[in-house]
Amino acid sequence: MLVEGLGEVIQTTDVTVKSGSRALVTSVRGLEPHTDHHRADIVAWHCIRQSSRGGESLLVDSRDVLASFTESEKRVLETIHLREHRVFEGDPERHPLLRCERGRHRCYYSFWLVEEGLDAERRHLLERFHDRVRQVERRQFRLRPGELLLIDNGRMLHGRTPIGGDQQRLLRRFWIARRAAAAEPAA
Repeated sequence: MLVEGLGEVIQTTDVTVKSGSRALVTSVRGLEPHTDHHRADIVAWHCIRQSSRGGESLLVDSRDVLASFTESEKRVLETIHLREHRVFEGDPERHPLLRCERGRHRCYYSFWLVEEGLDAERRHLLERFHDRVRQVERRQFRLRPGELLLIDNGRMLHGRTPIGGDQQRLLRRFWIARRAAAAEPAA
């Protein structure tokens, strides 16, 4: 499959509605923009079937969110940690909201996993970050059966609108870790 050429597929999940589900990924609720597990460099969704109404994909570019923050504020954002999705053996318990890799900011933003006990400065900057995610341009579109959406998980936040109608939406989600050689720039 095409996604295997992008790196190692570390997890494949069928994203579908499960009646009465409380889990965000399988509920009919809309889902605000966020990122997935930090080990997933790329997230891909292959649309198998779409609901008759709703379930549009939402994308927010973290560069647009960060544009209103100074460099010193970004350094403070790097000190805010979120609890990690504990999916793989050896996963850390927490991960920074923002980190700098090879001169580029990488974002890990699962708003429901923010650690408690932040001081006033960090709470204020986190609230500004939340507000910016809600305020910046959102790209919204509907995947059709057979289409594939690929995103850089450290840059693009993703979400969806509520799923309505027949609720038959099925997306196959792939978490992809770049191969070491592919992740490093050529000399």
